[in-house]
Amino acid sequence: MGTDSVTADFRSLQRWSAVGLYAVLVPLMSLAELTLGDASREPVTLTLGTTLLVGQMAICAVWGDGMPTWVWAGMVVSTPIALAAYAVSSPSAAAALLPLLVVTVGWAAVFMPVRLVALSAGVSGTAAAGVALMDRPALHMLVPIAIEVVTLLVVAATVHTLVASLKGARLRAEEKANTDPLTGARSRACLLEELHLRIASDEASNGLILFDLDHFKRINDTKGHVAGDLVLQAVVSRVREVVRDRDVIGRLGGEEFLVVLDGLDDEQTLLAIGEKLRTSVCHRPVAVPGGEVVPTISAGAVIVPPGGMSLREALLTVDGALYAAKGSGRNRVILAGSAEAAADPGMFAVRINESLPMSIEAPALARHAISPIKHRVSADLYDRTALVVSELVAGGIVDGSAGEIELHAECQDGRVTLQVSSPGSGTAADGQGMRLVRQLVDSIGTEVTDRRSVRCSLGEEQPAATAVAAGV
Repeated sequence: MGTDSVTADFRSLQRWSAVGLYAVLVPLMSLAELTLGDASREPVTLTLGTTLLVGQMAICAVWGDGMPTWVWAGMVVSTPIALAAYAVSSPSAAAALLPLLVVTVGWAAVFMPVRLVALSAGVSGTAAAGVALMDRPALHMLVPIAIEVVTLLVVAATVHTLVASLKGARLRAEEKANTDPLTGARSRACLLEELHLRIASDEASNGLILFDLDHFKRINDTKGHVAGDLVLQAVVSRVREVVRDRDVIGRLGGEEFLVVLDGLDDEQTLLAIGEKLRTSVCHRPVAVPGGEVVPTISAGAVIVPPGGMSLREALLTVDGALYAAKGSGRNRVILAGSAEAAADPGMFAVRINESLPMSIEAPALARHAISPIKHRVSADLYDRTALVVSELVAGGIVDGSAGEIELHAECQDGRVTLQVSSPGSGTAADGQGMRLVRQLVDSIGTEVTDRRSVRCSLGEEQPAATAVAAGV
């Protein structure tokens, strides 16, 4: 739940607790006047006091959660004023009702700002003194009056301080839970909740820009994780310079971020903002320990019209545009539904240059490498393709001395064709990578050469693979 949601809940509680308070006060005060007082003595004054309370209750119930300060100010003084009106008819009945002022002052201390708490305590103290003097006018009543006034002030100050402290602690806890600790962007849970509320509101369109950093793992592996953290922080800071205060940037995970542009309904404007974000990120290097890094981002963008998409549909759509941007060369912004997003990249090539042999990072590397086909095949085929590539990568394809792996992939008609090559030298025919691949795909043959590539074709049915030799 975000801070705005907490504020809305508090205002609703403030409103309906006021209605409930009046619903209790009106019958109690009327009952005291009827049993302890003389309703016929000052009927007009008594009626005005009761009408004031009923009117305030109606205002709170009908007006809503956005009442201005002056209306609340009238509310906090209405009870002591009504009590003074009752005292004109019957001081003894009003004296019996004095403890209710503690309740109203306590309510004000919980829900009102400090200046209205002071107003409530001051007016209630004055009313209490007046009622006490009307009931038993004597000099010796000054001490009880002073005690009543001090009690009201102490109650107001104590309750207000306690409630303010608890509210502050809750807001700080909410803010901590809703904020990514590294970058200061919204957390994933908070971002998705807010996006869901915006999409479900049917009030305005929203522009979404989903981006991630290109080759971020390479930054972590070559410069260190401290450098990676600095780059993430710099990217978020640069994005904040471009978007408006009412727009939201959140971290979905890792190096992937989502920007929600409030009230945006024009695709060309959205694309222009996306390009501005991209150039803002990459226009200058980020200083990191041991050097500098020039980050780049790939981004997908989409306009979500009011009631036009579910949260899942919106995320899938913008995610597809992001992967189109990555598959067509990275460091670019592609609009969902555009010709660029719809175009099938066909054969794409990726060079993975890492510490590869038997690396525990091989599955992550493989999924990153084949990400352009993620939304073009079934989840099962995507997982099996990633598994084959990760085993090839982990084994280094040859004897484990490979320094880099080249992956060429083509997705067509629900089938994925992979060609994975190792430029490294070696002559071991039975490397770990090839042993594992034999267990994963059928009909795979090997031929020992100084340079070798493996070509695999995987479909929705049983996979098949062949090995081909490449020239030295």
